[in-house]
Amino acid sequence: MGIKYLHRSDKWDIDLAFFKNAEELRFGNKSDLSDSRYSYDISSIDLGNGKILRNKETNQLNGKVLYKFGTEKMKHKLGFSAEYGGLYNLDTENMGSHSAVAAHYQLDAGRVALKLQATNYNNNASNPTGQPTDVIAMTAYGAPYLVASKGIVYTIGVAYTLPVKWGVISSLQFYNDFGLLDKSGAYLSNTLMNVAGVLVTAGQIYTYIDVASGQNQPWLGETWTDALGNGHLPTVWETRFNINLGYYF
Repeated sequence: MGIKYLHRSDKWDIDLAFFKNAEELRFGNKSDLSDSRYSYDISSIDLGNGKILRNKETNQLNGKVLYKFGTEKMKHKLGFSAEYGGLYNLDTENMGSHSAVAAHYQLDAGRVALKLQATNYNNNASNPTGQPTDVIAMTAYGAPYLVASKGIVYTIGVAYTLPVKWGVISSLQFYNDFGLLDKSGAYLSNTLMNVAGVLVTAGQIYTYIDVASGQNQPWLGETWTDALGNGHLPTVWETRFNINLGYYF
């Protein structure tokens, strides 16, 4: 629940927003965040041995400023984003904080597209004594896992779109996306991921065919709970072949 302001002009895009809470299915300051969601939010997780992380996002401010320049053949978008909000602990009933800042750039030059972003984030949870502070819990799709409390995320994506006339197929977009989570902590192993593939467009049907490889990536390897948290050593590359078909209407 919240409110946002959007400004659009030829040169500038400005977004400002306030969110009272994350997506809620269970309301109240004593209720854990539900795992039944599509968007990831800070949440609760039972680590065993009497250690349970229980935090919820609240009173979050977001802002983004984007400057657009260039020509019809080469368009640029250069921007800065920031976020700050409270992090309420259900056990101590004290308020911590979570924040992030990001710089991002986008290039569209004919058939070529490029996206760059660097994000620095920091979560300061007010956990009970004895509970870890170098990791937090995040949840979506019915299953929570641990994530490093602090870190820097670097992402780069490149794509090339090739128009074709193959029956109902109108274009092929070849892409490669790379991401690195540089975790802040002496015992935390970094996470890397690379996805290379092609998007096939056929009318309203879009098919992604790609190969995803990574280290300490929960969706690719056998380690789920700790991959984005402490990770595991030695780090090995793990790979998954993926086909995603969607009909948009």
